[in-house]
Amino acid sequence: MFSPTKSSIKEANEHLQALYKRVSELESTVKEQAESLIKRDEEAQRNTTELSRNKDREIAELRKSLEASESHVQGLLSSCREKDTIISHLQYKCKLLEDATQSLPALDQLMRVLSEAQRFSSTGGTSGTQMGNCTSVSSPPGGPPTIDGMHHHLNNNSRNFSISEDGDDEDDDEIRFRQDSTHSTV
Repeated sequence: MFSPTKSSIKEANEHLQALYKRVSELESTVKEQAESLIKRDEEAQRNTTELSRNKDREIAELRKSLEASESHVQGLLSSCREKDTIISHLQYKCKLLEDATQSLPALDQLMRVLSEAQRFSSTGGTSGTQMGNCTSVSSPPGGPPTIDGMHHHLNNNSRNFSISEDGDDEDDDEIRFRQDSTHSTV
């Protein structure tokens, strides 16, 4: 059998001590690395929490901004719809005025004819004389010279027309022609 010698025991002890020292160093290194990893993990957790809070804060701010923008857009759309309605009413009024101005030449012609008839009757037209389809030209006492049949007809069927905006009707802001019947006696 083999019996260990002093030198081999001494070598074995030195080897064990070196091994123990190396194990201690490795344990120390592992412990330091574990602590470092724990610290980095905690720091990463804090950073993640902070980022999450910042993200939530920014999302809340963006939501408020979005809601304000949507409210502003809705206000602009409402204003646009109101202005479109006003434009539509104004276009309708413009068309009515254009139609009225297109009738002006005919009204001017009518006024010239009536003026000519009045001038003719005041410059010496004789009473009872026939003039085309008119009955006669006469000058009533104290009144303007007239064509008898027309004067009587106009006085009995006199109409006053005016263009006005009807303020009572909120739904329809269009120009209305109002006809007032006024019967005057001669």
